[in-house]
Amino acid sequence: MSTSFRKAVNSMPDSVKPVFAGLSAITIAGLFFIIGIKGELYFLHTDLNGFSLILNSFNGETSVVALRSYLTLQTIALFAIPPLVIAWCYGKNIFKLFLLQTKPPFFFLVCSIILIIFANPVINLLVEYNGITVDSLLGASNSLKTEDLNTQKLVESLLTDTSIFSFLINTIVVAFLPAVFEELFFRGFLQKVVLRKYVNVHVAIISTAFFFSFIHFQFYGFIPRFLLGVVFGYILEWSGSLWVTIIIHFMNNFMAVVSCFLVSRNVIKDTADSIGTGSTMWLGFVSAFVVVGIIFLMYRKYQSFQNAKTTQTSTFA
Repeated sequence: MSTSFRKAVNSMPDSVKPVFAGLSAITIAGLFFIIGIKGELYFLHTDLNGFSLILNSFNGETSVVALRSYLTLQTIALFAIPPLVIAWCYGKNIFKLFLLQTKPPFFFLVCSIILIIFANPVINLLVEYNGITVDSLLGASNSLKTEDLNTQKLVESLLTDTSIFSFLINTIVVAFLPAVFEELFFRGFLQKVVLRKYVNVHVAIISTAFFFSFIHFQFYGFIPRFLLGVVFGYILEWSGSLWVTIIIHFMNNFMAVVSCFLVSRNVIKDTADSIGTGSTMWLGFVSAFVVVGIIFLMYRKYQSFQNAKTTQTSTFA
């Protein structure tokens, strides 16, 4: 049965297969999400209205459990299932298609890790100026700010638990799953598989970064998230391995989880998102110089690889 279905899909005309693949991805992702929500409602003994109230209560063990499971379902349904289903419909090797078969080049991996560690202050500085810009355009009180604050409260309700078990769960739900599946969808699928067929690499990277930032619906952090997406896009292009962007995306998320965990245990006073703002604004500018320098080094290394390939091709031509 499965072999016959596989043959039927393979024999579809080129004009039909994209439609079939897209509808299949949407259907399977939708069913997965609906079944998952139904399961949550069953275990919580509530309905959709009650579930919404639980999610937005911002406190209590039930709210935290519901939010974690909801975020997991959302991440898998939106970012994991669509690219995997579409790859299957086209009979593609998932690891090769999404640049997962290539081991992370040591130079690019190390530089990327250093970059994401030192980028935190300049990201915080950009978030602050992003907020000032939006406030100046829409006023200090606006619906976007309210939504952003609500999202921040949801995340904080997950990250303020002081137990080691919660820290490990948060590492998976908040740091690991989004890093893997968002990179799979945005850089592996959207940038590399879809957009690169129709536009040049720079347009593909910038377009993907824009959509990456927009889909989070947190517009007070739109600019730094967009720029981070651009950096991730070029790192993928230069390294040729999705593992590099997965690792640094995870590290970026993980640093926030660790920071909140340490604050909740009174090990440190302020979270990492305060570094680079206020009295430490100078660190934001230092961070910017360091990040630009590391990006330049990676670009030069990529250029040297390309020149070596060109020379080798000319030699054997």
